[in-house]
Formats: sequence, C-alpha cells, structure tokens
Amino acid sequence: MPTAKEWATATPFAPSRTSPAAASCSSTRVREWVRVRCRDKTFALSLLGGSNEGLAFWIGPEGEGQFGEVQFPVRRGDERVIQFWTLGAQGSSPVPGVLLQEQWVEGESAPTLTVL
Repeated sequence: MPTAKEWATATPFAPSRTSPAAASCSSTRVREWVRVRCRDKTFALSLLGGSNEGLAFWIGPEGEGQFGEVQFPVRRGDERVIQFWTLGAQGSSPVPGVLLQEQWVEGESAPTLTVL
C-alpha cells in the first residue's frame, strides 16, 4: 500500500470511461494502486460487488466538502463495483451518486476503470 508521501506525488490518469456525473472526480495512481476522489458531498460509500482486498474508503471532513474517496490495488483478475451515495433533496435520504467499476479481465493487457 502506498504511503501518504507517495500519494502526495501520485500520477493523475483518465479512467477508461466517464460520464458527466463523474465531472467532480479525479483519479490518481501509485504503482498498481488507484485512488478515486469525488468532490461531491458524500453520505456513504459501499462495495456492491467484487473483491474487498486492499479496499479503503474515506469521507472527508465537512469543512473540506465531505468528499468521497476510495483506494484499491488493481491486479489481473480483479473486479469491483463501488457506489458513492449522496443526500437527496433537502438532505432527506441517501440517493445513488457516482458508480465506480474496475475490472481486469484475464488475457487483457490493461484494466478497465469506469466512473459513471
């Protein structure tokens, strides 16, 4: 797992696919590790499917906009689906926000990372 110092100088990269809903998100990487941070106010993060190995969630403090962040290793054969949750109108109830999907199909030369 990368250190805080390594994350501070992580390499930005563009996911394989994004949607307009992911406009507030940024992706960085250190070796085989990926971090996706979305600046939208995040209520919760959940793993909908796939491996939880090395997976870490973080919701930033309210003073920093309560961003959501996930980090995980990307290795051949991996697949994950992660849901970012925001609050609905007037903070009434949680609603699905950005959906992050990562998979590295055996035999493919690189993984696919979508942020929709």
